[in-house]
Amino acid sequence: MLNGASFPLDDISLTDREQDLIFHANRGNHQSAVKNAAILKSIIQEDVQRGFALPLPITALHFIPNAYLAPLGCVKQSSVDMLGNRVVKYRMTHNQTFPGPSELSVNLRVQHDKLPPIRYSYVLMRTIHYILDLRLRHPTTKIYLCKFDIDAAYRRCTLSSSTAFESLTIFEDFLLVALRMTFGGSPNPALWGVISETSTDICNSLLLNSHWDHSTLFDPISDTIDIPLPLADEIPFHLARDLAVSIPPNNHGKVDIFIDDLIGVAPDLGEVPTRVMRVIPLAIRSLARPVSTQGSFPRKDIISLKKLKAEGGLEETKIVLGWLLNTRELLISLPDSKYHTWLHNIDAILSAGKSSYQLLETLLGRLNHVACIFLPMRHFLGRLYKALCRAKRSLSWTTLFPNELEDLKLHKDFLLYANAGISFNVIAYRKPTCIYRSDASKFGLGGGTVSSLGPLGDGKCQ
Repeated sequence: MLNGASFPLDDISLTDREQDLIFHANRGNHQSAVKNAAILKSIIQEDVQRGFALPLPITALHFIPNAYLAPLGCVKQSSVDMLGNRVVKYRMTHNQTFPGPSELSVNLRVQHDKLPPIRYSYVLMRTIHYILDLRLRHPTTKIYLCKFDIDAAYRRCTLSSSTAFESLTIFEDFLLVALRMTFGGSPNPALWGVISETSTDICNSLLLNSHWDHSTLFDPISDTIDIPLPLADEIPFHLARDLAVSIPPNNHGKVDIFIDDLIGVAPDLGEVPTRVMRVIPLAIRSLARPVSTQGSFPRKDIISLKKLKAEGGLEETKIVLGWLLNTRELLISLPDSKYHTWLHNIDAILSAGKSSYQLLETLLGRLNHVACIFLPMRHFLGRLYKALCRAKRSLSWTTLFPNELEDLKLHKDFLLYANAGISFNVIAYRKPTCIYRSDASKFGLGGGTVSSLGPLGDGKCQ
């Protein structure tokens, strides 16, 4: 936070660096940037105005020590407006993996062993296990979820000068020096985690600290959030099963983070929901407050206000990391919008009997998203990945074999299953209620036994 984020990089020779600079300068940006030049120009203008990028004449390129270029791209994504409606937005990408003649791009030179560990990989599973532990200890207590989004998270972290010189791009007649983290540098998730994990630790420390008076020390933005929205009283509380892992008992609520999404879990016990809602903005502001009041750069609120208005409040159902969580019925579901869109992608490929590399790669990424929760799906992705390899080699379309098409049909059933909702109890690390022990020997020397470990004690497997 004092000196900026630095990428640990392997050295590259001066000759290779010069060849790569010439190559990228002549090649230009990706087609997505060319096609969306007007949109990209608007994004870059805002970056310059906010101090995220420094424009220089292109002639300055060969006077910058350790300079390295990368192509820009512009991708279309979906977001939400203040009413919670899905809207289209565009994001500038910085492809620091794309190699030049040296085949040594910035991302390919990163010394990953020198980066801090990334801890957000299991956020969803950690959250689900905490909810189950709360339900085990409080069977009929409401459990609320809230979510805060950090606006332009990577752009809040300054790069060191050496890394900024390795993160150059060209747009129109300008050389752009990235002064903040880019959307394309592979070390950025780990380096940003140093800041984001700290904010989460502050949240959880304050929630456990009885000396923190949330009625006097809080960020005013907390008072703009709607009151908790519980489900109807007639919806029953689903039972949680015993866990195989030990969760430290915690009735004070918990906060976790996935890159720029802070997720709060608050049992409806006393002032806990209010404390959870007030601790997250307080922790974010404590790290991101301006260090000077005399800066001339326009500064947006670090908390995304439109997303806070649309999806920030306390609810028993909330979309978290692309999944709809229901803490009353203990269900995780693929949202309807994703289900219908991804089903359409499968139908398009089935109808054509073939697929382009890009279409198949996108679909497999989406199916893998579901397979991370519904693990049996992974077994039926292997043949489709082989088809993806064929499409990549041909750089064109590939015809899918009959068994690959059958796998796609099966994945339609899997998507339907995920959309209907999967019980937290199915995907959590559960204490077994039934153990079956067998021998793989074809002679059956080991035999098998069934023993009940269930809470009912009636010898029946649950």
